[in-house]
Amino acid sequence: MTKRLAALVAVIAVMGSLVLASVAMAATSTVTQADCDAGNITRNGQKLSQAECEKLIGKKVNLASTGFPAWALLLGGVGLVGVAGVLVIRRRPQGTPGVA
Repeated sequence: MTKRLAALVAVIAVMGSLVLASVAMAATSTVTQADCDAGNITRNGQKLSQAECEKLIGKKVNLASTGFPAWALLLGGVGLVGVAGVLVIRRRPQGTPGVA
């Protein structure tokens, strides 16, 4: 039962890493009127004026980087799952000596 639980935790960790990486790679969005009204659109850290923002409505824009390296999380998750696999393989009994 413990091995199954550990395997489930490993699968969840890998899938979570993949989800975070896919969200980080899909960093484009379409500007809406609601974004302009809320003042969410900035360029180089400066808020755009209402007129500048409205020119971008309906256009796809690149989102700002969050600074979070999702690729490092993915790489770490894959590494941890690999290490867990090696440990599980090493701990399996090789057979009982003297039993035919």
